[in-house]
Amino acid sequence: MHLETKGRIDASLPKLFQSEGNVIESREIPVWDVRQRARQDCHKLRGDYPVERKHYTFEGSLPVVSFTPEEESEVKAKMELLKQKS
Repeated sequence: MHLETKGRIDASLPKLFQSEGNVIESREIPVWDVRQRARQDCHKLRGDYPVERKHYTFEGSLPVVSFTPEEESEVKAKMELLKQKS
């Protein structure tokens, strides 16, 4: 577990109780929202949650841009290079 996350799991704040200006008691109060987010982050890092899938929809039509002959030959050359590397 990452050290930063470990520190957040144990998050707490000191709470001072006073009477007539004098501190009579001090306690560590847990910070539950920070602990909850740290726990969720740990589960995400472990891969306990399913992969988030996002679905995008577009209304209307998207513009189609044609390549110039030079750009098209450049794209084909790059694709060939990638095929050769794999």
